Amino acid sequence: MYLILIYHIIVTKPMKKSLFVFLMFFFLFKAFSQTVEQYKDSKVLYIYFNHGKSQEMFLQKNIKGEIVGEMYYIFFNNNQYEYLIFSHVPSVEESQVKFEHKSFLKKNKSLILNAEIMTKKPLSEIIQLFTGKDVYVIDNNYFKNNRIKLEQVRVQSSIPFEM
Repeated sequence: MYLILIYHIIVTKPMKKSLFVFLMFFFLFKAFSQTVEQYKDSKVLYIYFNHGKSQEMFLQKNIKGEIVGEMYYIFFNNNQYEYLIFSHVPSVEESQVKFEHKSFLKKNKSLILNAEIMTKKPLSEIIQLFTGKDVYVIDNNYFKNNRIKLEQVRVQSSIPFEM
């Protein structure tokens, strides 16, 4: 409705084009800035890890070759020195693993961050999001039979900070 009205104003009054462009830029910028702001008030955050660009996953193994942990890396600004590590160690008591139906993604989409959103902001700002929150990784390689695996992780960074 509003877009039709704005379009009508532009077509009938060409002098207003620059104002329209400015307003559209302002609203788009405002909408983008809210993408990270919406996560600040939650107590739990979920990280969707799709093994895409700027993401790597490593398995930690003991001497016997058994998997003892998983480390998920997200690199910022294509820089090997700016990164976040989400580490999951199953032997740690506080570390939880949950299995949910895939509808969990739709129900909780307002709490799910992905690498594309995170890497558009400075690393220091993203680190502040995780302070005092429970963080879970949703690895898209573990989608089986309409179930997803949620692993509680510890957050570490190339920049020192306190959780």
